[in-house]
Amino acid sequence: MAISPDGRFAYAVLQNGGIQDGWTASARGLYTRIVKFNTATGLAVGQYAYKLESSAQGRGISALVALGHDKFLILERNNRGVGGGATLASPDKNVFQIDLTGATDVTGVSLPATGTFAGAVAKNATAVMDLDANTQAPLGNKSPEKWEGLAIDPQLSNGSFMVLAGADNDHSVTQNGTGTQSDVYFRFTDEDAYASSIQCPVGTTTGCFLTSNNATSATLSSDYQLLPGVLQADTANISGYVAAVPEPGSWALMLGGLLAVAGVARQRRG
Repeated sequence: MAISPDGRFAYAVLQNGGIQDGWTASARGLYTRIVKFNTATGLAVGQYAYKLESSAQGRGISALVALGHDKFLILERNNRGVGGGATLASPDKNVFQIDLTGATDVTGVSLPATGTFAGAVAKNATAVMDLDANTQAPLGNKSPEKWEGLAIDPQLSNGSFMVLAGADNDHSVTQNGTGTQSDVYFRFTDEDAYASSIQCPVGTTTGCFLTSNNATSATLSSDYQLLPGVLQADTANISGYVAAVPEPGSWALMLGGLLAVAGVARQRRG
């Protein structure tokens, strides 16, 4: 979700297409939708189609940041990289700048599961960040699977903006087909850290076993670690960014605090 800088609108984007837009367990649909809400009434005032890069590899949307005037940063990723149960090869994590201006309102319209949508979609080809290009040394110079958060900072002196991206580690936990959960310990220097990982009953380091063969017991050594969360700062060239305007209540609270401080200062001088 995202809130417009002026606070008038809230936006929600589905990770993948809904069932009416072609979602199935095996293919998640090529299009998803962004829903725009009026914050004063709580009512939806429009829905807009967003075309994913593909419908394969568990691709979906993980974050949305409002820039103002219906412009956004949107984080689109597949399910590849370092993660519990994830395929390592071919991670693809990008941040696009998009604009809803001119996009077709698809309220009540079913989007196609594949192919071309007849209306105008919210996506353009402006990729402002390639997250999988910036591999992480603590993860053995590999990309984490779940880049899932974005925040934008004020503009820097060179005209670009700092963007903070966050990766979710899912608490470094996985579960088997019967729902039994296990902590997952990785040795990140291995070529495929998940393939060589060790699983232990949640909260313990005994009774552990190899991920590759859960019938084989394993002993943790000091070079195995739980998967960490990641925060990464990048710079990006972004157009049309509008800084958030504090709500009236925030201004009143700040003004009240300043008056209180001034009052205390006067009493001390007296």
